Amino acid sequence: MKFAAHNTFTKNYANRGGAICCDWRSTMEINNTILWENAAVYGHEISLGGELWPSTLTISYSDVDGGLPGVHVEPNCTLNWNNGMIAMRPKFAGSNIGDYRLTWNSPCRDAGDNYSVVEDHDFEGDPRIHNVHTDIGADEFHLRLYEVGELTAGSNIQIRVAGEPSDPVWLLLGSGIQDPPMPTYFGDFYLEFPIIHDFDLGLIPDNGILEFPVRVPGNALPGSLYPFQALVQADFWVLTNFMPLTIE
Repeated sequence: MKFAAHNTFTKNYANRGGAICCDWRSTMEINNTILWENAAVYGHEISLGGELWPSTLTISYSDVDGGLPGVHVEPNCTLNWNNGMIAMRPKFAGSNIGDYRLTWNSPCRDAGDNYSVVEDHDFEGDPRIHNVHTDIGADEFHLRLYEVGELTAGSNIQIRVAGEPSDPVWLLLGSGIQDPPMPTYFGDFYLEFPIIHDFDLGLIPDNGILEFPVRVPGNALPGSLYPFQALVQADFWVLTNFMPLTIE
């Protein structure tokens, strides 16, 4: 039996099963997974096939677009639609630009099954089970500083902060990197002094994603390093993850 957990499948297309196709006596178990806005002729999210060689799929604690109507099940095949299933828009940070991180009010937050966690961290190194329950999907929601765009000389990128609405944010550009970082009351500080610039980005908006447009200098050389960290005032001031931007 094949097992899959903490995946995000979106905007795929196939003849059978836009996200997952089980066939020829295959047996699969899926947990803590998002299947959203996929498309297929048979089963826009999931297809179970093989009338003579039936397949079996067990799915739990997952977000499936359209719910059961998004699944195609051929005769003699078995679909086990178990606990924790939802069919609610995941509220990605920006699916139009390929940003499939969860936002603060995603229904996938804290909706997963802790017993199905097989890795300690998500795809960008954030710890799993951030609160009482793990999140559904590839991303575990955390306060995070990250960039969207191509890091080449003269390009335009977006620096983003994912967090809670109304929290103020300060972005800090350091002169280098401290390794190891300096422990502080606010968290580990990775930037070397002096701080070259600090930017008051304002408050995180209602959608939980604060964007800051940045133009990469046209004379930036490949390999040039721009180390950033942000301070966010939630219940108290806290440092985000370290974001070293290196020009390609």
